Amino acid sequence: MEVTGSNPVTSTKDPSYSAGSFFFSVWSVATVVVYTAGIDLAWVGGRLRLGTDRGCLDIQGFFWLAVCMEQLDLGVCEAQFFGEDPERVAVLLPGAYYVPAAPLLWFAREALQAHGWSVLQVWDQWDRSLDPTQWVLDRLNAALDHVGKTASRLLVTKSMSSHALPVAVELGLPGIWMTPLLGRESVRNALAAVRTATLAIGGTADQTWDSEFVAALKNVEVLEVPDADHSLQYPGDPTRSIEALQQVTERIGVFAGRLD
Repeated sequence: MEVTGSNPVTSTKDPSYSAGSFFFSVWSVATVVVYTAGIDLAWVGGRLRLGTDRGCLDIQGFFWLAVCMEQLDLGVCEAQFFGEDPERVAVLLPGAYYVPAAPLLWFAREALQAHGWSVLQVWDQWDRSLDPTQWVLDRLNAALDHVGKTASRLLVTKSMSSHALPVAVELGLPGIWMTPLLGRESVRNALAAVRTATLAIGGTADQTWDSEFVAALKNVEVLEVPDADHSLQYPGDPTRSIEALQQVTERIGVFAGRLD
């Protein structure tokens, strides 16, 4: 008896098997390329993160792509840009030697990003041969020039970068001022003159803080951390320092939430 037609065992193809083989092959090739190119892979918050020493990308699904960190050269110094909402950009300025990797600035950025703000963080350390006010203003102006006239801008500063307060008042920029140098007349006068959303944060054991002065301010929201030093920490008591950091971070989140 003659059998006609194709043998179903040898000729029928499983579409799901073919598709699976295809994507497995693509994934294998992509893995080799990523490895040889020195790209790190990680799964973060439901997104695939691809990272290099110059920045990283977050990928979610097939249609969503966002820059999570871009290395920048502002001319006067280096910076990093963390992309979220392009219409809301916070400029984060360091202290004299308190860089953005330090706890207060690191978690301030995290809190802002959690509320959808893009963040441009300026990365530099003060050279003592330079005028401190001019050093701050040069970096502030470079950062603002890079950001441009977005719909919403916010300043986040630590200590010496509070020299930017007069400019913030002039431009009408909201700001988060951590441990501002209230012993400087220009800083005090500018903080007293703000008319936009402003949060001042300091510790009562910090000699640059003035509890009586900030209590009298009418247009400034104040977070005062009892007995905390200029780093808003408690030397010799790391647990209490972490609790203070949490308090500061949560307050920054609340402040950013109101700006939304």
